[in-house]
Amino acid sequence: MVEVHEVTADLKFSIIPDWVVDSDLSHKAVRVYAVLARYADNETLAAWPARATIAAKARSTVKSVDRAIAELIKAGAVSKELRRDESGQHSNLYTLRRVEGGTKKTLGGDKNDIG
Repeated sequence: MVEVHEVTADLKFSIIPDWVVDSDLSHKAVRVYAVLARYADNETLAAWPARATIAAKARSTVKSVDRAIAELIKAGAVSKELRRDESGQHSNLYTLRRVEGGTKKTLGGDKNDIG
């Protein structure tokens, strides 16, 4: 008879594409990407953590996070949209890019990728 063991560990992980890891991005930018990936919706790849939250998780300052996000945007790894309502600005909406250049290979050829 096979013994069944209950797994009690809480295993969490984030996907960081090889092209991000292998790029010329700074180590801080790669870490910020990983933090954003932790919060991103699996289907839309959208995340909206506060900059202070990103800084705390990345063990950084908000100014360093701002520089890292600017680097990620320039590399095409992340897009950023300001979220506002009648009371003012809220946290930013970040959308991750998992595929370099915004396209992905399919069996039928190239297909534009919105995520």
